[in-house]
Amino acid sequence: NGHVARNIRLSLMAIDIVEPYVAIKELNGVPVTDDVVPMTNRYGSTCQNSKTMLVPSGQKEISVTWIVSGGFTVDYTTIIYTDWNDLPSSIECSSHPLDEELGSAFQTVQATNGVTRWHSNAMDGNGIAFTSTIDISAFQPGSKIAVFALARLDQAWTEQNSDNVKPEMPPMSHIVNARTSPRWRHESAGKVIQGRLDWYSIPLTVVISEDGQFNQIVELSNRFIIPDMDIKKAHNVPGLDEHDGESSPKSLEVGAFSLVAIAFIITFLLYMGLRKTLLRRFKKQRITIDEEDMFSNEFTFEEDIQLREMS
Repeated sequence: NGHVARNIRLSLMAIDIVEPYVAIKELNGVPVTDDVVPMTNRYGSTCQNSKTMLVPSGQKEISVTWIVSGGFTVDYTTIIYTDWNDLPSSIECSSHPLDEELGSAFQTVQATNGVTRWHSNAMDGNGIAFTSTIDISAFQPGSKIAVFALARLDQAWTEQNSDNVKPEMPPMSHIVNARTSPRWRHESAGKVIQGRLDWYSIPLTVVISEDGQFNQIVELSNRFIIPDMDIKKAHNVPGLDEHDGESSPKSLEVGAFSLVAIAFIITFLLYMGLRKTLLRRFKKQRITIDEEDMFSNEFTFEEDIQLREMS
């Protein structure tokens, strides 16, 4: 726990809190697979297939567990949900919905607050994950429900004691204004920092199964090759599109071939570098051995005198 270790942990924390983020982790205690698969599309409506859970039709309520991070204090967090068909087409999997896009279609649960993993209170194991129950009794079998977790963090960062701060002006850093001021917007080299108050998770799609088809929650997420698995036929779930914005099998094959080619090139370069190093060492050892043999064949001074007298 020395100086270097502390600075490494501090650097990792600084990277994590640059921007708040929210992620849904469990549905009724069943973990939701949420990793980053290289060369797969996470834009558009892809999460309707790549982040999907199937729920029995007779179930009236389900519990949702989510985490909030990228900050310290969670001032406000909740779950909102609605049928995918009631969402505007502008709302997608990879961007935060705008307030004017949400409308009245969403249902919500009672909000709560707490802390993230970086808060001193969380070091005791308190308040890292949040859990709430949503009512799905009004949805029909075959419905696809979009479930979002949202959070508002670190609003106290805008408060400061004016007696001890000169000049008296609001915070001017990106890290503060990006999470506390929707009016904050800066652009540089094609990159945009747009301030906002509420931060949304990638939506989890909850599919209501047909009557009597399943008696437990099943994860339908396929993060690798969605087009090759016909979820609609395999599970008899209406409304699940086969492609829904995912990469086609051909593009995935090209991606797999590229990964194999890159791995082969890296292996070949490593082999050539190792071979060159071994040859260099062998050559150096050979020169040393030859020099030793050369000097070992030379006559001593006495032997040289005797040979001269004999001749």
